Amino acid sequence: MMSRYIAVFVGLVTAVIVWWTASKHYANDSWALAWVLPIVFSYFAFSIVTPIILALMADLQPREVQEVVVVHSETAGHHSSH
Repeated sequence: MMSRYIAVFVGLVTAVIVWWTASKHYANDSWALAWVLPIVFSYFAFSIVTPIILALMADLQPREVQEVVVVHSETAGHHSSH
């Protein structure tokens, strides 16, 4: 549970840094989408960094495979509706 909080915090910090640098880069542009790109880039940064940090912090261990017991007590037959 704590690894999720840490991953989200690192993702948010990364998104803020990306937003700040993109805002500085597009600050003087008169292009219509110049105000949207820092938001989009920060969203992409958050969406990429957070799962990577979460996967790196995870304690991944293979699970044991449990046998599935299938019990057939009745034979297949026609239903009364047919």
